Amino acid sequence: MFRSKETAPRRVLKKGIDAEESRRKRGDGVVELRKAQREENLQKKRAPPAPKGQDPKDTSVTPTVSAIPSLLQDVSSTDPMRQFQGTRHFRKLLSIQDNPPIQAVIDSGVLPRLIQFLKAVSNPALQFEAAWALTNVASGTREQTKAVIDLGAIPVFVHLLISPNKDVKEQAVWALGNIAGDSAPFRDLVLQCQALGPLVRCCATIDGVPPPMTLLRNATWAISNLCRGKPQPNFEVVSKALPCLNYLLTCTDTEVLTDACWAISYLTDDTTTTNSKIQAVLDSGAAQRVAKLLGHPSTSVQTPALRAVGNIVTGSDKQTSTMLDSGCLALLLPLLSSPKRGIRKEACWTLSNITAGTEGQIQAVIDANCIPSLIQLLRSDEFNVQKEATWAISNITNNGKAQHMRYLVKQGVLPPLVDMLRCNDAKIMMVALEGIENILKVGQSDAIKTEENTYAAIIEECGGVDKLEALQTHENESLYQKALDIMQTYFQCEEEEEDKSLAPQTVGSEFTFGSSFGSQSQGGTGEQMFTFS
Repeated sequence: MFRSKETAPRRVLKKGIDAEESRRKRGDGVVELRKAQREENLQKKRAPPAPKGQDPKDTSVTPTVSAIPSLLQDVSSTDPMRQFQGTRHFRKLLSIQDNPPIQAVIDSGVLPRLIQFLKAVSNPALQFEAAWALTNVASGTREQTKAVIDLGAIPVFVHLLISPNKDVKEQAVWALGNIAGDSAPFRDLVLQCQALGPLVRCCATIDGVPPPMTLLRNATWAISNLCRGKPQPNFEVVSKALPCLNYLLTCTDTEVLTDACWAISYLTDDTTTTNSKIQAVLDSGAAQRVAKLLGHPSTSVQTPALRAVGNIVTGSDKQTSTMLDSGCLALLLPLLSSPKRGIRKEACWTLSNITAGTEGQIQAVIDANCIPSLIQLLRSDEFNVQKEATWAISNITNNGKAQHMRYLVKQGVLPPLVDMLRCNDAKIMMVALEGIENILKVGQSDAIKTEENTYAAIIEECGGVDKLEALQTHENESLYQKALDIMQTYFQCEEEEEDKSLAPQTVGSEFTFGSSFGSQSQGGTGEQMFTFS
């Protein structure tokens, strides 16, 4: 039985979804495309997986921890050959793939000597082995990375970025990428040592000769690590990488594109009120190139490109329009059917920020034929994807025209939207309720012509009234109130007809009530009549 205006208890009305909430910046607990695995991969430092630049004649066996005292004697020697062999063996020991003895090497006290070897300009082979060993030490725990930093390694590695030896240069890039990737404080130390400029130059083509691909990949990764992290790096400093990143986005190598896109996604994670970071990326031309990469065949590129585009459309309407003009909607549509749940979710989140914009932007989403796919995800995908699809649909009802809502209904949006009222997320339930209410308002307006709110009828047919009724016992007052208001406005039923057999019988101006106190065995009719004049 429906609650009526007269009998339903009243609670204080709390505001539902604020209009400003519809376009959602990233934040703690908002959409997370880089799931735990991606975060772990970035936190782990790159340790060189296999020897490179090594003398092919070297057939020595990888030493064990028990050899450390002997190796320490070698690196402490004044004989250049013993220094080289000892350093190489330390590097081999640290290159063991499973549980390298990093702490044992640190405890041996060899690190200061290795850092001293980094400065051996006349012996690049020794520099290289020392840099490689220290890179692997920096691939350990935070305390182990700190052991390298505390000995003054960062400025030495930065200086090696201009080494004429390509192997030494690349190993320095690798080491700095490890340090910057460990944490925001270590990242800032690398930036303070002015590593970004030399790293950018490592990506440049000089005299028509491009850098080796391995160097380009590592430099892009290191630059990306300098742009990432919370709290965010000084944008004025890292934004100087934008021209380089814009260039890197033209590369055909998937690994370079992936890290360049991640860097742009970090730079567009704009928490300023003026959206100045987003604007800087747009002005560089990098955002438009990232948008094109939504169509890249590799999901490793699609993922950060989508995150970057999603960040940009949290900006102003004008900034969002710039992305739409780049053709991103046509490339977003296939991503709604991606086999990767994270991509489907992020694509929905991106569309939700577009549908939080202008009527023209909503129409562009409709024209791109994104709505059928959104509704399908709302109907049958995992809840984390459904949540974002709910926002995208509800934002259309909040910001669009009546014709947009009629289109949604025609596409079958109401049943799956009503189904979201069964979820356990109060915020999403409110988002769904507001979408339902906005659609019902259009149906009520149309009822002037049709004499019936056909949208209310659809909601009744799919069990919506029962779900609204159930919400009137919900502990969340805002949900209770919103459901009650919708019920009272659009689903008010007639008072139940009284049972006529229970109505008093009238004789003239008298009311008679039958009673079965009499007995037929006493010659009566089985009833005694009581008359009240």
